[in-house]
Amino acid sequence: LLRGSRTREVAGDAVEGFNPAHDVCRLLLNAAVAILRAGGGGARPVPRNLDFTLEALPAACPEHLRADATWLHLDEVALGRKLDAARGYRGMEEEVRAAFARHGTSAFAVESLRVVRYGLDIASLVGPVPFYEVHGQRRVEQGVYEDVIRFQEHMQPLAQALERHVAARTASAGAPALRPAPPPAAPVLHVRPAAPPPFPVVCGVARSGTTLLRLMLDAHAELAIPPETGFLRDVSGAHVAGRPLDRDGVFASIAGFETWPDFGLSRESLRRVIDDLDPFTSGGAVRAFYRLYAARFGKPRAGDKTPMYAQYLPEIQELLPEAHFIHIVRDGRDVALSLREVWFSPGDDMETLARHWTDAVTRTRSLAPQCRHYLEVRYEDLVQRPPAVLREICAFLALPYDPAMTDYHLRAPARLAEVRDRRQADGTLQVSRERRLWQQRRTTVPPDVSRVGRWRLAMTAAEREAFESVAGDLLAREGYESGRSRARSDA
Repeated sequence: LLRGSRTREVAGDAVEGFNPAHDVCRLLLNAAVAILRAGGGGARPVPRNLDFTLEALPAACPEHLRADATWLHLDEVALGRKLDAARGYRGMEEEVRAAFARHGTSAFAVESLRVVRYGLDIASLVGPVPFYEVHGQRRVEQGVYEDVIRFQEHMQPLAQALERHVAARTASAGAPALRPAPPPAAPVLHVRPAAPPPFPVVCGVARSGTTLLRLMLDAHAELAIPPETGFLRDVSGAHVAGRPLDRDGVFASIAGFETWPDFGLSRESLRRVIDDLDPFTSGGAVRAFYRLYAARFGKPRAGDKTPMYAQYLPEIQELLPEAHFIHIVRDGRDVALSLREVWFSPGDDMETLARHWTDAVTRTRSLAPQCRHYLEVRYEDLVQRPPAVLREICAFLALPYDPAMTDYHLRAPARLAEVRDRRQADGTLQVSRERRLWQQRRTTVPPDVSRVGRWRLAMTAAEREAFESVAGDLLAREGYESGRSRARSDA
């Protein structure tokens, strides 16, 4: 179809590791263009090979691809047709409504078609455990699917078969296999700018075990994770809104945020690494901060642990495409008991705490399908079988397993010593260092399995009833035991 045609550009799905069918379409298109570039395309120029994202906003485009991308700006009529088509897509109604509510319809008026600079070797693009494997495994466990589509077992052999096919076709055409013919200057296969390694972002409802997981991962020889940051919300929000911060703006967002004293860095060192960036991007400046922090401990990689980031997954992914989100979920009743002890609790009554937990978990779940790399971890599993869960997380992050992670508590006191008084913008004390250390005291000892399900003893019957009147449906869907059913069986 393409050979000898007047087609100047071809566009198709990007490799995102989200839906295997999307990735198969891209492999087929890359193979076809590779054959044309290697000499089988006839006398006409080889069309430009472009891709578009299906899981992020349509204008999503990495900085290094923006200049060569094709940009489509839809007028009101074209945008209206697009929105009507989306609303009429059967089976996707709820996701479409959520996307429009989240981003507004104007966010879909600009589309970017990015130049494809990768070929049939897509392993580095999908990561060690693509989302479709994680989701497929979940559906198998629920009894919906019989088997899981996996990259190594299914997608990789297909990519290798296509590569052999391309080699055979180009050889029979008398051209060197997989060797681009002039005029295209950019190599097509196996050439891709070096991408940052997976960047872990631990998030979830506060008091769900995020600090525990942070310290476990931080004990890894290759990974440093600072105390909570908070500034990614503002930097990524400006980036997604089309008003990315400049050097001064990113510096002020990081060094001026209330969490800055916890990082043990000088403002001069941060200013220097941001000023040295060439070219500058707000995402690059954020990465420079994390590299600077990791360098304090002689480690090559960094991550983040900030519970509230669970509400901003798409924005952070847009700023840092390498973000790998780890959402930790804990029985909401245990979360409520723990929240009542801390200064940032949303309330004291069980109805308020139940609503806080339910809304936060539901919200994060609604955002998860937009994430290229998302892993859910149960607090209960992490505490009861740490090595198994940490091995899964390491595979997700392309890290070798490090047994030191299970001895995190030996290093925890030194790591927690970083925290300082938390002050508001006007200098008023928000919470003291002593109070912050007290609320994290349990991370200085090995995992305590007695913390799992402590609501059974620590909650009164009235408190259980109040919590479950709000969050009972979500507890049931999560497979957590109901206090009501337990009371009936005890009777």
